[in-house]
Amino acid sequence: FGEIKDFQILEKDLRDHARVEYMGFVPHDRLIEEYRRAHVALDVMARNPERELAFTTRTVEYMWCGLPVIYQDFSELSPLIKEYEAGWVVNPADEAQVEAAIEEALTCPHEVRRRGENAQQLVRERLVWDKAIEPLDTFCRNPRRIEPLPMPMWSWSPKSIPKLLREVRHNLRRGGLSAVLYYSRRYIKNQWEILRR
Repeated sequence: FGEIKDFQILEKDLRDHARVEYMGFVPHDRLIEEYRRAHVALDVMARNPERELAFTTRTVEYMWCGLPVIYQDFSELSPLIKEYEAGWVVNPADEAQVEAAIEEALTCPHEVRRRGENAQQLVRERLVWDKAIEPLDTFCRNPRRIEPLPMPMWSWSPKSIPKLLREVRHNLRRGGLSAVLYYSRRYIKNQWEILRR
């Protein structure tokens, strides 16, 4: 992730840059006020496993403040931003796409305004606490175990690898890692019994 000295060099470069207003660390409420005075948020990152799984609070805050966001096309929020037209969803490796989104954001204030309103609508309809947490709340109030599909015994010919992988994926989705381990042990034990006969 880099060393502290790398951050210190970057910090100095930013402080010294003529087009950067470097604010350092600021209280959260001041940060929100700064967001509200802005027009567009640029939140494009290179693809990596952490970014693919991230559900970034800062991006939700940008949209809550009415900022349309220029955002990568592979993250958890990407489909929602695209569906609501709450910004521009781009492939970070495609410079032309990123440039086109920035160009439109700089030259089309009506589009920025429209997408900013859409961003706030997205947050209101899908990302506020009571809407986002509802599925977990419902489950916690009425927990139930979903039975994983049993892994059928091996006949005299081995299963195809794709079929086994489908069953593993199904059990992982339905019961988590413990279900996969449980049914894997059961499957291996059954196969061993068949082979011993």
